[in-house]
Amino acid sequence: MQYKSCKTFITKQVDYDLEYCRTDWSSLVNYVAFYCQAGPQDAHGGNCVAADQRWFVQIQSSSG
Repeated sequence: MQYKSCKTFITKQVDYDLEYCRTDWSSLVNYVAFYCQAGPQDAHGGNCVAADQRWFVQIQSSSG
């Protein structure tokens, strides 16, 4: 998914189907984006890995 300069995606690291709730995704992106923003943190993205490492969500920003 993409909004303005913020692009997010999920990568599954298992060989079976996964289901992920968009509401949970938006909360996760909001959390990661705050700590991985181009401003005071001088970052341009970040990621969040599931505790069991079945997937990760990555955020990239072209701004900054």
